[in-house]
Amino acid sequence: MRMQQQEIPKKNNVPSHILHLRVIVTALGEVSQPPWWRTQYLSETGMRFLERLYPRTAFAAAVRATGVAACAIHDGSIGHGRLYHLFRLPIALEREMQTFLLGEYGTGLAQEMRPLLGNVEELITRLHALAAEVPKETIGPWRIGKGTDLNRPEVYRRMAGAYLRAFQGGDKIFPYAEAE
Repeated sequence: MRMQQQEIPKKNNVPSHILHLRVIVTALGEVSQPPWWRTQYLSETGMRFLERLYPRTAFAAAVRATGVAACAIHDGSIGHGRLYHLFRLPIALEREMQTFLLGEYGTGLAQEMRPLLGNVEELITRLHALAAEVPKETIGPWRIGKGTDLNRPEVYRRMAGAYLRAFQGGDKIFPYAEAE
């Protein structure tokens, strides 16, 4: 049986946008003052620990473990009925992102992001590059659209803008979409 080579997604691919945003937000959530969640998987110490347990998939394990903590914080602030946020997306989208994270794309993302972990300024710069403008009065839970909007890259640019404002200003903002 011949194995198919995994195709690396294009830069304008929605799962790649989400994955980049998720990695940056989880890393910033660990190092912001005060931290949004109390994990340290996306730190040098955390990565070394995970490499002993998961030598080939340590970065993916760190992103998933930190994402679980971030999901709990978001659910506690937004609720968890028929709502989606950066850490709880439709199942098909979550599966596609997991496939990217565990494949060649994830390896490249790990090589790109690992040197930035713990560097707040560089992570903020990366988040700024993904961000769109967010209304100044936004704070706390912020509805950015419907579940069907989650297939559009501009939704993730708005999410990135919300997190950028939150990490720069100290007020927590939790962008979410409502399921139909």
